[in-house]
Amino acid sequence: MNPEEILKLNKLLMDELLAGRSFHGLAQQLSGRLERPVIITDRNDRVLGAAQALAILEGNLLFHCELDPNVPHCTLILDDEKRPAVYLRITGQNSRLVGFLYILTEDAGVLEIAQQAAPLCALELIKQNYVIQAQREYKDAFIYDLLYSNIESVRDIMSRGEIWGWDLNRPYGVIVFELEDYQDFSADSHLLEGIYAIVETILQQELENPIIMKMKGQIIALLPGDMEQRNIANAREFVEKIQKSARERSSKRTLNVGVGRVYESVKDIFRSFQEAKIALELGRLMEIKGEIPFFSDLGLARILYNHDRQELKEFYWETLGPLESFDREQGNNLMATLEQYFQNQCDSRVTANDLFLHPNTLRYRLKRIEKVLQINLEDFETRLNLMTAFKAKYLRKL
Repeated sequence: MNPEEILKLNKLLMDELLAGRSFHGLAQQLSGRLERPVIITDRNDRVLGAAQALAILEGNLLFHCELDPNVPHCTLILDDEKRPAVYLRITGQNSRLVGFLYILTEDAGVLEIAQQAAPLCALELIKQNYVIQAQREYKDAFIYDLLYSNIESVRDIMSRGEIWGWDLNRPYGVIVFELEDYQDFSADSHLLEGIYAIVETILQQELENPIIMKMKGQIIALLPGDMEQRNIANAREFVEKIQKSARERSSKRTLNVGVGRVYESVKDIFRSFQEAKIALELGRLMEIKGEIPFFSDLGLARILYNHDRQELKEFYWETLGPLESFDREQGNNLMATLEQYFQNQCDSRVTANDLFLHPNTLRYRLKRIEKVLQINLEDFETRLNLMTAFKAKYLRKL
């Protein structure tokens, strides 16, 4: 491009910003000049502006294969189809990444022209980020007060919610997402911001103005629910979509989740928040795989988790302590045999197969256990006590 063409393009792009057409206008002008589709995203790959048929992507997340910072080519995934593209990293002060500019072509030569739009894209991104961050700080402060029951007056809660367009007259429940092994002041903060964008984008497909905040490695969402069922509407569907998208962004990290019950009064949202955190923690302790931990489904586990630890410890040692001591003194492994027996719903045949034992050997071990503990394993209440003791041991790390 000669200097005159550069000035003309810059004027057209600036006119789009002055007219308030923001990223959509920038993408349209640049696409017209390049005669190729253009997409502008923030650093979390949320589409801010797109031209031609791709305009329908605006507000959604853009998925692509891993980017190589040393190679301008990449592969975008549009409608489950892989499309070749070239891209620019949009940077702000101190070369801080603020967004991306993608052009659907294999010709990297177009980046020379696209580079002219990068400074204006950066300015618009920085301005937008400043506004979003300021709004988020005020929203987060209010959500924090809701989660920790710091507001006494329901009227105050309602009026503050109305400022952000939230109808807090409805029943709500809480979902908590947590990035496992989260470390502050590391790349995790950027990863968590990306997951926040995923949560927000997916919830916006169903809710006009979702209530979400980010706090200490967690993303917390307040969602309307059904009081009759005490469940959040479509919670399972939301969580599955979010976990799938998070895995696509970072397959090496685990995103844990917990779902609290729905409460009719906005003053009880803090209860759902505590329940969601307990469900998340229990899901991790119980190594629940492929299932979403709902507090309402956790039964005995949630009772044990909230029970006095010292009392549980005494119950454990009264119930299983003699067997554990016997194993330690005799060099046996009867505890493991009993635990496997319960994991197999007291089915001797399956347990013998799992432990590679002859059925007679297993029967001998079970009789030995009965003698050490002075119990009858056929008694229902005895079985219940023993299973509870095992569960307490793992949940409360006794």
